[in-house]
Amino acid sequence: MGSACRFVLVLLVAWEASAAELRDAARRGDLAAVERLLAAGAPVDSTDGGGATPLYLAAGEGHAAVVVRLLSAGANPQRQVSGPFGSTGTPIHAAIRYGHLDVVRALLEAGVDPNLPDDGVGPPLHTALRRGQTAAAGLLRSFGARPIRAEPVDALISSADPAAGRLTAVACAVCHQLTKQPGLAKQGPPLWGIVGRPKASVPGFEYSASLRTLGGRWTYEELNSYIANPRSFVPGTQMEFRGIAEPELRAALIAHLRSLSDESKPVR
Repeated sequence: MGSACRFVLVLLVAWEASAAELRDAARRGDLAAVERLLAAGAPVDSTDGGGATPLYLAAGEGHAAVVVRLLSAGANPQRQVSGPFGSTGTPIHAAIRYGHLDVVRALLEAGVDPNLPDDGVGPPLHTALRRGQTAAAGLLRSFGARPIRAEPVDALISSADPAAGRLTAVACAVCHQLTKQPGLAKQGPPLWGIVGRPKASVPGFEYSASLRTLGGRWTYEELNSYIANPRSFVPGTQMEFRGIAEPELRAALIAHLRSLSDESKPVR
């Protein structure tokens, strides 16, 4: 091995060591060690074997002062931690999960979006409500967390491809009954007659508090936003389906749901 290669290897080992030390100091909440390591050039956004950064670790342990220092050093508060089944969230999700309100506030005051999307666990408000962290939910709302509506697809429903809608509904059938006749109880309520039906109204199903308090009926507009991203439109919902981003697919599915009725509702 040449001298240049040995030098690079030494630098790489030193870099990895300082990165591991910074993550460990952040996890412990050792602000003095964090300061020393940052001054020595430790990488602020390095990740451990599970993908966690120093900021994520500090947020999850509730070390607000360390969180603020890492943010000032340029740590990325939107970086997702990836697990075997997708993202397990960002630093604000980690703080909410364990009820660290001072960390949640520090992240929000630093400009973290209270509606920050996450394809694995949903937006921060969804995490708060699913975890029963009502104080965190209130704090998020005070910074602007809200239900997110999807791009309308009413104009696409009438001309949507019925075959595409039926195909997409196959996935729905895993948890929902699609026929009118009574059948085996499934995890979710039946979808026959869903268009125009009052929300959370099928007897025998334990709906989330978020859906029960939403009120109103399942209009095309409401169904569209829910199908696009259930956890963003109804934070706290028990339906963990990630949603359908493509407007054409949503329109096709809604067109199929419209046909699951004795009398199809007109499209506006």
